Amino acid sequence: MNNLRKKRFEEKTVERVYEADVYPAVFDFEAWHNHRSRKRYLEHCITVFRSYFFRDLLGPLSVLVGTAVAVGCYEQALQDHLLPGQLPSFSGVSDTPFQLTSFALSLMLVFRTNSSYARWLDARQQWGLIVNTSRTFIRQVMTTLPEAGCSELREAMARWTIAFVRLSKLHLREHGDVRSEMAGLLRGEELPLVAAAAHRPLAAAHVLSELLRTAEAAGRLSDQSRARLEADVNMLSQALGACEKILRNPIPLSYTRHTSRFLVLWLLWLPIALWGKVSWGVVPVEAILCYLLLGIDEIAIQMEEPFGILPLENFCDAVQQSVEQVASMDHGVQDVVASYVCHIVQPEKGTDGKGNGNGSGTGAASEPAPPAEDGGNGFASFLFRMPADRC
Repeated sequence: MNNLRKKRFEEKTVERVYEADVYPAVFDFEAWHNHRSRKRYLEHCITVFRSYFFRDLLGPLSVLVGTAVAVGCYEQALQDHLLPGQLPSFSGVSDTPFQLTSFALSLMLVFRTNSSYARWLDARQQWGLIVNTSRTFIRQVMTTLPEAGCSELREAMARWTIAFVRLSKLHLREHGDVRSEMAGLLRGEELPLVAAAAHRPLAAAHVLSELLRTAEAAGRLSDQSRARLEADVNMLSQALGACEKILRNPIPLSYTRHTSRFLVLWLLWLPIALWGKVSWGVVPVEAILCYLLLGIDEIAIQMEEPFGILPLENFCDAVQQSVEQVASMDHGVQDVVASYVCHIVQPEKGTDGKGNGNGSGTGAASEPAPPAEDGGNGFASFLFRMPADRC
């Protein structure tokens, strides 16, 4: 958790986003160990009143539990003859209507939760695609563009890859300051460019494509290499587009509204059906049932718009760390690869190129001839082998 305390959060970040980034769903081995701990039941029960989840439900819980208290006071006043005896009593009300409708309410809540979870899972997969594609893109950039003469271009590619991911996070969340997010990352005229853009991730993707075009025009990239790298930029844009689809298109509102109305009415009339069986026990029973059932609906609401609860800050950090690692390891990787010897072997003299003698040679190997400048289409074969002292 030490590294999580160092994170920067937007000043106006909503509380559920703050909790998602401080306590993210990105686990290491220690987090999995704590997650499986048998002490989790006690910890979850103790912390129930401190959670954002409970505080968010406090309003509707107060109203519904207050209704149960009102029913109890009304019945108690009737029993104490403080109210006219002609008023109806709820003691004999049957709970059959609640038994008949409980299964329908359960099915609606289950379908609602499953639909919301499918949206959360889709958003998580799209962000996983953004993270993986960013890593692949920057790795190919470092291995395709030569460092000699392209160091500034490679560094710009790295910075704009990180910028695209962080701008995507801001694009999918309600609050956030682009200038503070891009501080230390973009420079000079780059920051005003994205700050003035209506679609900031698109501006970053446009810059990446233009950098690739510039590298190709300078003769640093072949057509095939640019097409391959451009495909990664397109994949980043498509993943962001899928996230925008989730953000802009909720579950049909009629389903959400009907489920909420059904649930509230069911819980509102529940104390009337329970008073004849549990008397004043209806208050704690109502409180517990309201918390459980409203909690299921709240879980569905939270997952329906998943970008506030997904640990997007962690995903952005993962991309930035990967880009920085690839850039810092580039020299070391080149040194390792340079330790291997690349030999160009020509066919032996007196052979027909297939290792078969033509009758004039002695079969002894001759010195390899220099490679022919045939664009790699000659009979030369490239053999990579370890130096003799490593065999």
